[in-house]
Amino acid sequence: MLVVWLDAQAVSLKIAVVGPFSGTSAADMYSILRGAQLAVEELNASGGIKGAKLTIIAVDDMANPKRAIKVADSLAKLKDVIAVVGHYNSSCTKAAAFIYNRSGLVAISPASTSPTIREAGEYIFRVCPSDIVIGDKLAKFVTNTMGVKRIIVIYDDENKGLKYFFTLGVKNNGAQILAEIPYKGKIDFIDTIKGLQPELIFLACTMSTAAEICIALRESDIDIPIVGGDDMMSSEFRKRTGKACEGVIYVTYINPELTNTKGFIRKYVNRYGENPSGWAALAYEATSAIIMALKNGNLTRKSVKEYLSKLGYSGSPIPGVSDTIMFDQYGDISRDIWIAQIINGEPTILHGKPVTLASIEVEKSTTMPVIETTAINIPLPVRPEIPLDEQVKAIEFAEHDKLPPEVPVDTMPEFIPYDKPPKLIYMPEPTYPEAARAAHIEGEVVLLVKIDTTGKVTGVKVVKSLHPLLDEEAIKVARRARFEPAMQRDKPVPVIINLRVNFKL
Repeated sequence: MLVVWLDAQAVSLKIAVVGPFSGTSAADMYSILRGAQLAVEELNASGGIKGAKLTIIAVDDMANPKRAIKVADSLAKLKDVIAVVGHYNSSCTKAAAFIYNRSGLVAISPASTSPTIREAGEYIFRVCPSDIVIGDKLAKFVTNTMGVKRIIVIYDDENKGLKYFFTLGVKNNGAQILAEIPYKGKIDFIDTIKGLQPELIFLACTMSTAAEICIALRESDIDIPIVGGDDMMSSEFRKRTGKACEGVIYVTYINPELTNTKGFIRKYVNRYGENPSGWAALAYEATSAIIMALKNGNLTRKSVKEYLSKLGYSGSPIPGVSDTIMFDQYGDISRDIWIAQIINGEPTILHGKPVTLASIEVEKSTTMPVIETTAINIPLPVRPEIPLDEQVKAIEFAEHDKLPPEVPVDTMPEFIPYDKPPKLIYMPEPTYPEAARAAHIEGEVVLLVKIDTTGKVTGVKVVKSLHPLLDEEAIKVARRARFEPAMQRDKPVPVIINLRVNFKL
């Protein structure tokens, strides 16, 4: 017993928090870091796990998918990194997923909402809902609760999924999308908005872009309702927009009216001296799920994955900040989300129609009350220095020799969910490579296949393979395959899909 305890004491375990700690989303990442750190500090204060204590290391992926791959590769090589909370951007989560799956390292994203994360692999989980859920929730709110019929959508490259599912829901509910306006770095659409006379403007944009557009709209005396996604729940959004954020409506993952959430807010305020954002709550949940996995299994990466995969199936869900934590077979969470409105500079949970912009001056926000707490015992600056582990600081990110060829981001077609999926018409039988046959190698090669509007294959990328001897033949098979076109609203669209080639002796 004594020997086992001493061995456990010697174990050093780390959870990596990964995302854009620099750039326009840095404020959200610091909030995520704080939520994760709070969960770890609570654990360590109670004695750790089986004698071992956890530490947090934070790594900046700069919101760059290529850097995300290199960061993931470096973290996977650090044996004491037990799991990852990240990434923030969907593009980075998808890019790094290959590494995490190959290395058997769990990554739980608190913020990647793209529907395609469902296809990222068995080691990828998330505690935020997908754009399918968010878009549908907002579409029903603006059409059914607000009764809006004429809408303009403004979107950027990072939020095309949200834009799609919101517009789809709006049209299904009988409202009209007057225009879908892409944001290309400058606001040159004010006259277009005024000319179309919409009843509501929907922003499917990142936090910084949404803030810029809100200011421009209000300065142009456009006072119709503004609705957006989860990017607007950041306190940084309210700081950047000032009075221009008044009346803005968005989805949020934190509801201070709930008992469990009140307890989390109290702990967070005691620790950091400010109210938590929804991002902090989700990061706290993600980290808590990893901690529960370690408590209920072995101190291994595989054990973490096995525990999380069973939540809601053979294992009971665990309590979260605002909802229970359980994952489906794709690593997606099923959870409640709420609609909030900024009134007098503070978020307020809505239970019916929002207040009008003209009446906000006399409204009183009671949703985020000042909570009586003990004195703030560990004050932190607004931008705390991230305690980067020296090992990670010193890493020189080298390309891994087994990484598949990278597909430049700008050559990938935009994410367009299709109403009718492409149907495989023809795929030739693979010719078994003699070297693989002699070595008795069999298995499956998973490819990402890019098809054009006619169903012709125009690009192939290997994402999963049991042996490189099989890759070349699998690529040949994929290039000769033919598909029916994918359809979006009765129009063929270019898409990227999974294609699996099986080799059986």
